[in-house]
Amino acid sequence: EPMTADDAQLAKAVVRAPRAGVIVSPPADKVSGPEFVHAGARLSAGQLIGAIARSGGLAVSFQLSETDAGRIHPGQPVSVTGPGFAGFTARGHVTSVGAEALPAVAARGPMASFAATARLDNLTPTEAQVVRIGMTANLTIEIYRNPSALTVSPAAIEGAEPMASVLVRPPGAHEMRVTPVRLGHATPDAVEVLSGLKPGDVVVWTLPPSTNGG
Repeated sequence: EPMTADDAQLAKAVVRAPRAGVIVSPPADKVSGPEFVHAGARLSAGQLIGAIARSGGLAVSFQLSETDAGRIHPGQPVSVTGPGFAGFTARGHVTSVGAEALPAVAARGPMASFAATARLDNLTPTEAQVVRIGMTANLTIEIYRNPSALTVSPAAIEGAEPMASVLVRPPGAHEMRVTPVRLGHATPDAVEVLSGLKPGDVVVWTLPPSTNGG
């Protein structure tokens, strides 16, 4: 039998995505009816019910404190996890860091905060099924990498740049030798030594007094 106009309309009742991605709410300026479409809601002809975001176009918005804003730059790699990520870690990179502090009402705390964005790499089909727009995310940003770096405990450093030094025990000796060092990046657990030490040097230091009476 020839297809009738009703049959043609009925065939359009099933909406098929023209490409892979994630369904998101349509832009607010293009919505004429109810903002959110839900199961059982009535739809009118031509009503925009959603948009398809490419799985490789997802981004994470976050805030940086004023102390971190100067250390984070576009291009730095990020790892993204979250309570709803089903155990997998998404990868991506920082795409923007705000040049102006957020208004006080948007900042999360007494210090100035800066808006930043990281874009996720393409997700696998399985990962794209898990990630939802608006999910809580935890970000780890890699601000420096040097696999061959020599590091020592911060407690081993005597003095400060440019007069920093460490105590080195030469092989077979009992006396220590004061060795000047040039320092690089520092974390709470380690300080990078750019020059003055070589692999295998034994660095010694005195542990701080115990605070628990032990």
